[in-house]
Amino acid sequence: MPEPVKKVSTEKKGRKRQYSLPLAVRILLVVVIVVSLISFATAVMTYHKRMDEKKALEARKAELQNEKEELLELKDAPEDENYIVRIARKIWHLFYPDEEIVYSDRND
Repeated sequence: MPEPVKKVSTEKKGRKRQYSLPLAVRILLVVVIVVSLISFATAVMTYHKRMDEKKALEARKAELQNEKEELLELKDAPEDENYIVRIARKIWHLFYPDEEIVYSDRND
């Protein structure tokens, strides 16, 4: 007579069997997490680098705007009589006939 079939229990004396992932799946999961962390860190570093570049460019923009305003003032300056007098004194050393000129030995 055939022997009765014994029921095989998946539990070992009160313990429940825990589900575990195969080794290949675990390795794949670890690799995905590591790659995700590396790409996140790279993105954060790139973001901070771009923000620093943005701040530098904004500072440069402000400098150029100030320079532009100064150049526009100089462009309109030839119409100003005081500018013409300043340039005549500085470049051509011209003075009004009734002015007194004092020379010094100091190099200022």
